[in-house]
Amino acid sequence: MLVQLQQMIDTLATQAAPVMREVAAKAAELAAVAGEKAGPLAHKAAGVTESVGQRVAARSKEMAADLRRPREDSAEDEQGSSEMGANDPTSDWKG
Repeated sequence: MLVQLQQMIDTLATQAAPVMREVAAKAAELAAVAGEKAGPLAHKAAGVTESVGQRVAARSKEMAADLRRPREDSAEDEQGSSEMGANDPTSDWKG
């Protein structure tokens, strides 16, 4: 009985091999087509990414420059603190 089962498995494997080769070949063709179509799309996405990256970098530089500029209200704070004098508990704080 075990020998008969082994013969059936061997026969099935022999008959299925051409079909499996055809399935594998079709899968390879589909992968090739997908690769061909993905190339231009990936190139376009890279261009968009570069453009967005440049805009983000420009905005970041502007924000950094804005943060480094002295604020107008800090100049007013300095005048107000000098008028308050030494009794102010925050007079030694740096703005």
